[in-house]
Amino acid sequence: MRKKPILTYLALIFISALSVFAQDGEQTRSITSDDFNQQRPAAKKAAPRKRVEYKLTKRAAAVRRKSSAVRNTRKTVGNSVFADIGVTVWKLRPRIRTDAGFTLPVQIGARVEQWSAERVGADSQFRKGDRVRLAIEPSSVGYLYVVDSEILSDGTFGDPYLIFPAGTEPNRVSPGMLVDIPDQKDELPYFNINPQAANYRGELLTVIVSPEPITFRTDNKGRITSIDELSELEFDAEVSIFSRTDDTDKLYTKAEADSSCGAKSRMLIREKASVQKPCGETSRQLTRDEPSPQTIYRVKTTTGRPAVAFVRLDVGN
Repeated sequence: MRKKPILTYLALIFISALSVFAQDGEQTRSITSDDFNQQRPAAKKAAPRKRVEYKLTKRAAAVRRKSSAVRNTRKTVGNSVFADIGVTVWKLRPRIRTDAGFTLPVQIGARVEQWSAERVGADSQFRKGDRVRLAIEPSSVGYLYVVDSEILSDGTFGDPYLIFPAGTEPNRVSPGMLVDIPDQKDELPYFNINPQAANYRGELLTVIVSPEPITFRTDNKGRITSIDELSELEFDAEVSIFSRTDDTDKLYTKAEADSSCGAKSRMLIREKASVQKPCGETSRQLTRDEPSPQTIYRVKTTTGRPAVAFVRLDVGN
């Protein structure tokens, strides 16, 4: 167990980072990459980089799980602040001659091909057979947790599974560090969207950045059994989603690959699982002049409380 002074120190760092995003009243309808990237480390020789514009696309509704009897009776303590969580969804596609990005292996029948990974928006619709991966980047120091639940056709959600961290892998994160899901070091590092149930409509990822560690109770399959604890976090969430307005940085880059820390997922459908360990804290961090996330989830929370965002992967017929 960690000593309290260390937790207190991390909480102070987290709170000070959150306070950068504190605003009065209604949030603005647009932001720039400077709002997010200023928390990243500076490059030794930073080259001038064009600011990326983001526009407010929608506000995410908090999740209500049928399996929980939680009612939001907790008294709010502390000042309202805003925290940013960057998310990029990558869709793999065959490589074309002009592609200059970092390629990833894809299984096609009995052979393996090198495909490109291209950014897609938060409101993208996916189809059966799509191969996807995600990268999550916090704007503050803290502990990252990612929970995956199936989205069902009646508007409810399946059982929640803790897909990051898995086991004892490190989950302390800081600005500029990407968490890849699945791990890019996997033999085949992507999810294959292959719905099995007729009422399946996609995946809901609950992304949590907490100033202190959270202990979720799980069974041997990674399914969260402490539903009330998760539901209280989701019940409180107020999230605004900002999407990039430009068409640059479309392909997965070597810089992003070098800055990623892998995640071993228990959910969705993976081609193969690697026995390699995730990179932990050995990876380098993205600097301010390197690619920005495709989508920024701006979370309204209170000082000292976790920031919670919802990422939907909607799947059509």
